[in-house]
Amino acid sequence: MLRSRVGILSWALFVFFLAVSSQSQARRFTAGLSPQALPSAQDLSTWQTVSLAEKGIVFKLPPDWRHLNFDMEAKEDTFTIQEIEWNTPHKDLDNRDRIRVFTRTFHNGFAWFGHPASREEMLDSKFDRVTRSAQSKQPDISYSEVRKINLGGVAGVFRVMRNTPRTTNKSSRVEIMWTGYRMFHGKAQETDLTLSSTLKGEALLRTIFGTLDVAQDKDGPKN
Repeated sequence: MLRSRVGILSWALFVFFLAVSSQSQARRFTAGLSPQALPSAQDLSTWQTVSLAEKGIVFKLPPDWRHLNFDMEAKEDTFTIQEIEWNTPHKDLDNRDRIRVFTRTFHNGFAWFGHPASREEMLDSKFDRVTRSAQSKQPDISYSEVRKINLGGVAGVFRVMRNTPRTTNKSSRVEIMWTGYRMFHGKAQETDLTLSSTLKGEALLRTIFGTLDVAQDKDGPKN
């Protein structure tokens, strides 16, 4: 009888180990998948499709999200920056969900602190900086899932940031961010996509991220 119980207990522990291991591997694997392959429990049939044709970016949003904020554009000597945001205006500011599209278009090719750089150098530099931030201990802020992910063939740096303030009454928030480098309309461009929500909205942000598509010039990336 004792041997039988030990055998049953050993089998139960083995099954439990397999389940935990499978879930852990699934989380790591999912984070590295192309966004189109990310699993979603959401019914997207009622969602709106946002097509930013002038930016070559397409994504889906729940029907209650709106583009209400003023867009921003600023021109510098060597680059032009633009920003557009969609959010949930029916929520108060601290609990609002949002997606921000930020682009920096270089006038004379990719550059880093005034020095010419290749697309790969820009990507690797961004990846290194984000990795260092993830490894450093910052009060109330943590980075995770730092990796390179392609959106529509455009290589970029993906990461998740959680901001959990301890000294204020503001809500803790999560941001899913992606920074990619592409040639678009013949210009070198850095594209930042930031999805933000309260911590309980993380699953929704991941679903939205899974609908993102970013275009680049058909002849491929150039320096």
